[in-house]
Amino acid sequence: MALQAGLPVLDFSILSGPKKADYFAAVQAGMDRDYELMEALFAEIIENSIQASSKQDE
Repeated sequence: MALQAGLPVLDFSILSGPKKADYFAAVQAGMDRDYELMEALFAEIIENSIQASSKQDE
């Protein structure tokens, strides 16, 4: 879906570190239809992916 939206391939590597607990908390919150935490994580993932893609293009 990211590629269809014109975004680069998303890099989820931040979720394997300290943010792993944040991801699980976001999933649990999503079960209660509270998507704020997941939105924040995806905003960070998208931002990091765009920056990494820009560096590769240089």
